[in-house]
Amino acid sequence: RQPRIANETKLQVDESGERIEIATGPLRFSVRKDGFNGIAEAWLEGRQLISNHDGGLLMKAGGVVYRSNQDSSSRVEIEKQTPSYVRIKAEGKLLGIGGKEGFDYLCRLTAYAGLSRIESQVTVFNTMGPAQKDHVPLELLRWEIPTVLSEPSVLIGGERQIYRSPLASDDTAWIYQKDSDEYELGGVLVGKGNGKSTKPLSTGWIDARTQSGGVAVGVRWFWQLHPKVLQADGRGNLRIDLYPEVHQQLDIYTGVSRTHDLLFYFHSAGDSEKQLRDIFAGFQKPLRAMAPLRWYTRDTGAFGKLVEAEPELFGQNWPLVEKYLSWWKANFDNLK
Repeated sequence: RQPRIANETKLQVDESGERIEIATGPLRFSVRKDGFNGIAEAWLEGRQLISNHDGGLLMKAGGVVYRSNQDSSSRVEIEKQTPSYVRIKAEGKLLGIGGKEGFDYLCRLTAYAGLSRIESQVTVFNTMGPAQKDHVPLELLRWEIPTVLSEPSVLIGGERQIYRSPLASDDTAWIYQKDSDEYELGGVLVGKGNGKSTKPLSTGWIDARTQSGGVAVGVRWFWQLHPKVLQADGRGNLRIDLYPEVHQQLDIYTGVSRTHDLLFYFHSAGDSEKQLRDIFAGFQKPLRAMAPLRWYTRDTGAFGKLVEAEPELFGQNWPLVEKYLSWWKANFDNLK
């Protein structure tokens, strides 16, 4: 199947009702204006993959669970719309039972004409206070995505392979990035791998799929922003633990915020494992247009009086320069 080109498909946006409705061509989805729960519903080529649900953002602190969908005063609006993309901004509070206030959140969802992907950037802020020295013992920060995919197969991207398994109704599968250089698999999956020492672009995503299609989610800088947990279960639920409960609690002081970038990818049953791997690798390290090195140094002086590291510029001194550069790269993390 040939991919659609964005400028061949008209982006449709309807914000006249209680939800904002977006149609990109292959993908149609909605976002609630009150009680923000992330992506409220989603259809790919007419097949529903996400239906009305009680998921969305949640945090747990001091044994209390706070949810974005409990905030009826949340503000959801179209922040920017162009012929090629639309960006939705949602902001509000994570609320507990009885209206107890947790962190504030700010979430942006960006969809593109002709594509079946949604990019999200979500930030949580500790405004609970009251004093700057006060802190909240964060136990869990999660984005819940209930899908309609019953007993799906699960795929999880690893360092050197893609892990896969069918899920029965009571099964789970997960990946836990314990620290910057070690992850482990659990549930029906077994395995482990590295992060910082090999710097893989292939970790940090999970996919649930059936013959009706699939929903995949990835977190940018997965091992760098450890700890993280990605989990799927046999009832079709996807859980993105941006701070997992299995890890020790994290003290978040007043005024502190944390931001994460996520990619939601909706696909047909025919999309291959390699396609998913490549899509999420591209999300980890997006393609960028770069000028020749000389443009940044001698031509513009953008970085001061520097020259590019090219052997012909240094002549017989190049081995000494090369030795110094090797030392610099090897010791960069330890430089003060």
